[in-house]
Amino acid sequence: MNSVRLKEKTVNLTYIHALGSNRTTLDGSVVFDPSNKVNVSYTFGKPSACKIKYVYAHGELRRTVLEPCYDVSKNAWDFALTRKFEGGDSLKATYHTTTSDLGLEWGRDSKDGGSFKICAIVNLAEQHKTPKLIAESTWNYEI
Repeated sequence: MNSVRLKEKTVNLTYIHALGSNRTTLDGSVVFDPSNKVNVSYTFGKPSACKIKYVYAHGELRRTVLEPCYDVSKNAWDFALTRKFEGGDSLKATYHTTTSDLGLEWGRDSKDGGSFKICAIVNLAEQHKTPKLIAESTWNYEI
């Protein structure tokens, strides 16, 4: 990662080239203050493959995070709202306008035995709104 000073703000730049998929991405981010950040991601080789994301962390401890994201190539918005709780629990709600997917995720990070995540995703465009459930678990072992 490289950084540049621009009008008293630090712009962080990351250049990624994936050989297997022959794709090159340039990511840039600017932190305006501890609560406000903007990310821009551009993938070369695809016309208008650009995403712009704003991250707002609310409150003194910044445990509530709002993340609207605009995809220029799809002319579409994605939204995420995350709330972190004491003890390592977090709750995240997402909505993708291109697919009409609404998601809810509950996760717990534990230093003792590992972490888990439970997700429910429902497509609001389908006539029968049956949720897709996903459960993940990660265990940490020291050898």
